[in-house]
Parts: sequence; C-alpha cells; structure tokens
Amino acid sequence: MTEAGADEFEVSERERRWRWAAPAAGTALLAVTQLTATVPSGSGWLWALYAVSSASWLLSVALNERFPRPALVLLALSTAVPAFGAGAATDGTAVIMTCIALAAFASRLEPGTVAIIALMTFDAAAIVVSSLLGHRPSGAWLGALGALVIVVLVGFTRRGHLARVAQAERLLQQERLAHTQGVRAATLDERTRIAREIHDVVAHSLGALRVQLEVMHTLLVEENDTPGALRSLALSQSLADQGLSDVRDAVAALREDVRALPDALSDLVRTFRREHDTAAEFTLVGEHRDLPSAATIALLRICREALTNAGKHATGKAVSVELTYPEGEVRLHVRNAIDSVPDPDRAPGYGLTGMRERIELVDGSLVTGLGGEPGHRFWDVSARVPG
Repeated sequence: MTEAGADEFEVSERERRWRWAAPAAGTALLAVTQLTATVPSGSGWLWALYAVSSASWLLSVALNERFPRPALVLLALSTAVPAFGAGAATDGTAVIMTCIALAAFASRLEPGTVAIIALMTFDAAAIVVSSLLGHRPSGAWLGALGALVIVVLVGFTRRGHLARVAQAERLLQQERLAHTQGVRAATLDERTRIAREIHDVVAHSLGALRVQLEVMHTLLVEENDTPGALRSLALSQSLADQGLSDVRDAVAALREDVRALPDALSDLVRTFRREHDTAAEFTLVGEHRDLPSAATIALLRICREALTNAGKHATGKAVSVELTYPEGEVRLHVRNAIDSVPDPDRAPGYGLTGMRERIELVDGSLVTGLGGEPGHRFWDVSARVPG
C-alpha cells in the first residue's frame, strides 16, 4: 500500500471510529441509567416505557447507516416515550433517558432546526403533564425542562461541528475532482502539443524531401545532370538528418530534456549557412536562462520556418538571428534581406499562421513585417515568450 493510500485508510478508520463513538457512548449511558434505576411500587409500567425507549434507540443505531429516515423516527420515539413517565419516576431515570436521546437527535444533520425544537417542545410538554399528574414538585419538572434546553444546545454544538466536517469533505471531494480534471486537461494539452510537434516535423521534412526528389528526377531523366542530382541527393540526406534531429528534439521535449536554446539556434544557423552557401550569423545578447521545453521548441520551430522562408524567397541574401534575454522574457529576432515581399503562408510548412498558433500556445507573441526602404528591404520575424 502506498503512503497516500495508507493515509486515506487511516483517515477512513478514524472517521469510522468517531462515527460510532457517540452512539456507543449513548448506549452505555442508557445501560448504566437503567441498571441503576429504581421504580416505585405500583409503577411497574415504567419498565415497559424504558424497554420501548431502549429498543427504539438500539434499532435507530442499527438502521442508521442503511435507513437513516426510519432510524431518525425511532430516535424521536426513544426521546418521547420515557418523557411520559417523568411524573412517576422518582429517581429521574425517565428524564435522563429523554435527555440522552434528545441530545443525539439534536446532533443529527438530517432533521431541521424546526423539527428539533418541535421534538424538544413535545418532550417538555410530556414531562410537565406527567409531573403534574404525578403531583411532582415544580422544581423537579422545571429542572427537567432546563436539562432539555441544555442537551439540545449541546446537540446543536455537535451538529455544527458535523456540518463543518461534512462541508470540508465536500470541498475536499471538489478539490480532488478539480485536480483530476486539471490533470486530464493538462494531459490533453500535452497530447495536442505532441501531435503538433510530430505533424510539423514530419510534414516539413517529407515536404522538403519530396521537392528534392522531384528535382533529382528532373536532373537525372530530363537533363542528364548527374553532378546536380548528386548535390540534390546530398541535400536530401541533410534534410533527412535534420528531420531525425527534429524528432529527437520533440521526444526530448516530452522528457523535459531539450538542448539549450542558444546551442540549438546556433546549429540551425550553421546548417542554413552551409546548405544555402549564404551569409548567416547568430548573436546572443544577455545571459542564458532556461525556458520550459514547450517555449524552447516553439522558438526553435519559428526560427527554422523563418530560415526556410528566407532560403526560398530570398535566395543568397544575408540572414541574421538574434536571441536576447531582457528581464521577464526571451526574444528571438530573425531578419533577412529581400528583393520582393515574400508570402510565407503559401510556402511549404505552416507559415505565419502556424507560427502564431505555436507561440500563442506558450503565452508568447509574434510580430512579422517588411522593413527598410526600396532597394534595401528586409523581412523581420520577432517572437517573444515569458521567461
């Protein structure tokens, strides 16, 4: 059994013991009261009242778990029956039995306050009538009435405690339910993120490979350009390696074991520079801070997409990637010179829409746009995430 399971078992056992403590104590008091009771001669019928009251009490205790409403009726009967013998019982046994049962009734959560007051009033009337018929002194039945009020107040105190315990249990159940729903929602979010990662990696890699295979086919079949086909083959192998690396990054993200963002971005820029034979530089500003894996992967994917777009729409133009660490956030800035305005949403991959969707999943933001002057234009991609 786990430690948490043992704790829950211990709590349930303690609750079970406390649940039976009050009925057990009441049963013991009733037993002691009847064992020490004395009945005046000619009032043997009191024993019948005591027996009915005790039997009602015991049945109430036995039926309480499975049949609470009948048990409550029996408990009320247990309070009322001995009250009718208060005038004949000279030792106070009848009043004591009524008080014990009434205290138990008043401490229950099921009856309303009006029902408890009504039962107390009925018992008080029965005691007064019985005392007057038995010619008991006023002090005796006045004391009995005072005892009824006291036990009802004691019962209300315990009733309030039980109500607080019940409310705490409901709150605990709601908290557990909320926690379970939160875990389920987090699991669904994680599965969605995994699906997005795998989709992006596979779609991007396979799409690029397909283009290179078509180029290779054209070079070999239509142009008979073996050197060009070999170059295309080398690029295809590089794309396959990059796709495998992306898959490894996605798996590493699931293990919260992603490479440091500056290292990963530096590798991306280095690969882009080698494959496109283009000037590309990476700049790090500030001291590196670790980010959640989802945010790191999001910035990596955005950088890769921006570089892919730069390679397609601005072939041979210089590219710069800058990673900065201002207070409270991390910023990624990719800039490349262009001759014409690109249309990334029509390029292979997920384009600007996919970039924004990805960055929004990690509470980040994305700004893209054209800058510079005619003849010296450039395309900017700027992303930021909390951190």
